[in-house]
Amino acid sequence: RFFFSSRRRHTRYISVTGVQTCALPISITSSIPREGKSVTTANLAVVMSEVRHMNVLAMDCDLRQGSLAKLLKVPDSPGLADVLAGEVSLEEAIAATPYGNLSYLPAGICCGRNPAELLNSKTAARVFDEIRERFHFTLVDTPPVRRLSDVGVIGALCTGIVMIVRMNKTASHLVRQSLHWLQANNLDVIGCIAADCCVRGARYEYDNDNDG
Repeated sequence: RFFFSSRRRHTRYISVTGVQTCALPISITSSIPREGKSVTTANLAVVMSEVRHMNVLAMDCDLRQGSLAKLLKVPDSPGLADVLAGEVSLEEAIAATPYGNLSYLPAGICCGRNPAELLNSKTAARVFDEIRERFHFTLVDTPPVRRLSDVGVIGALCTGIVMIVRMNKTASHLVRQSLHWLQANNLDVIGCIAADCCVRGARYEYDNDNDG
C-alpha cells in the first residue's frame, strides 16, 4: 500500500475529527510539483473511506498530469474530462476501488481540449453539485498553484483548499506567494499539511536557509 503506518495514524485523527465540518469537496494543492499532493489525497481518501457510514470520492482534477489512477490502481479513463466534454455521464466515469466506501473519478483524457475551459464551464458546476449530493466527502487532487487558471476555477468549486508543503524542499517564498495568490482571489485556504517532516521531540525541522 502507498502510505506509511505513521502517516495513516495521523491522517485518521485529522479526518475523523473533521467529519462534521468538512464533509464537502476539499481541494488539495501545492506550490510546485512533487510535493506529495496526490499521495496525500489518496491517503486521506482511503482513511476517510474506512469510516463506516462515509461515502468518499477521490477526484483527479489535474487534467494535464493526473496521477491518482496509478496510486489507486484503477483505470485512468473515462474520467472528468470526458464527462465535461459530454462524452460519458458522471455515473459511467466514477470507478470503484479496492477500498470499500471509496470511489474514484479519474482525470480522463482531454484530447486537445483546453483543461481550463473544461473546468470553467456550467457543466463542471453541475458535476460538482451532483458530487455534493452523492458523497459525504470528496478530496480533489488539484494542479499546483503555478497553474493559476486551473487552481482558481477548481478552488472556487470547492469548500476550501488545503496546501501541501514538502519540508526542506519547497522554498518558503514560493509558499508565501502561493498563499497570497489564493487569498487574493478569495479562495479559502483552510489548512496546510507538512510533508516529509523530521520530528525530534515536539518540533518539526525546516531548513529555511536552503530554499532550493
